[in-house]
Amino acid sequence: MARDHTIRAFAHLRLRQVKIDSWSVAGNHSRNGELWLTDGDYRARLLHTVRDADVPAAGSNAARQAYYRNVPLFTLAQQRLTGPPDDRLLFVWRIDLKTGVPAFRVVRPIGNWKWGDHAQTDIDFILPETAEDLAALEFEPSDEGMELDIPNEDQLEGGIEDAGGSAG
Repeated sequence: MARDHTIRAFAHLRLRQVKIDSWSVAGNHSRNGELWLTDGDYRARLLHTVRDADVPAAGSNAARQAYYRNVPLFTLAQQRLTGPPDDRLLFVWRIDLKTGVPAFRVVRPIGNWKWGDHAQTDIDFILPETAEDLAALEFEPSDEGMELDIPNEDQLEGGIEDAGGSAG
């Protein structure tokens, strides 16, 4: 754990010395090494994890649980792909023990879960290693592997029952 605190302290120091477009360091480092970034609209909390698949749980802290409860982006009622201007993100980082290379994931939590359970997120992707790769990143939507639950699908045209009428 002391190693993580040292890394966060060094990150605070370095991030305060550089300009990262519109982003700036937020959070209070004296509170257990808290490391946050903000651009005035979005907030990102940097959290350490041990394994690639892990997303740290909010735990019992009420403020942290509230941070994890973003309104889900992918609901039929909303029909949108961008979140509200107060989106709360997690930047989950870890260092590969074999290569020593850090890896970062962007995660958008939409609920709470217990440690070891499946994380409730609607966005989860690995950041590219370089700024050039990040700038070239494109969103390519795909419906592969998705199943839609359409109520009363069997009664609709094309379902099991014929809707009648003529195709010609």
